[in-house]
Amino acid sequence: MTIEFLLWYLIPLAISLFILIKSILNSCTHQYYLNYFTTLILILLISFSQKVQFEIFFRNSYPTYLPYIIIILSLIIVFAQNILIARKNK
Repeated sequence: MTIEFLLWYLIPLAISLFILIKSILNSCTHQYYLNYFTTLILILLISFSQKVQFEIFFRNSYPTYLPYIIIILSLIIVFAQNILIARKNK
């Protein structure tokens, strides 16, 4: 396993899995329509991101920063989801 594969594929994959698990847990424990909607958006964004990463690493396509930008955007959405849940529970 090369360091490039670890840094550019496995770490973003782990972050993506964390984002999905956290968002799904938020939707299950706090049942608001906004949580369901953001979870659906996150699932679509991260699945597209992982598809592009797979294409880059295993099919030798042209590298792009788009999957990493999507992962950062998804992380921001999950943090916003957590902040909204905290405000609604006060």
